[in-house]
Amino acid sequence: MKKIGLGIAIILFGILLELSIEGYLLYFAWVIGAVGLIIVIAGCVSKESN
Repeated sequence: MKKIGLGIAIILFGILLELSIEGYLLYFAWVIGAVGLIIVIAGCVSKESN
C-alpha cells in the first residue's frame, strides 16, 4: 500500500509541476508523472501477487 500512495503522490507532484511551469521543464513534469504511474502499477502488481 505504501508503494501505491507514493506513486499517487509523485503523479500529483508531476501534475502540479505541469500546471506551474512552461518550456522544456514541461517534459520533466511528464517524466515525474510517468515514474509515479510506474510505481503505482508496480504496487498494484506486487499487492495482487501476495
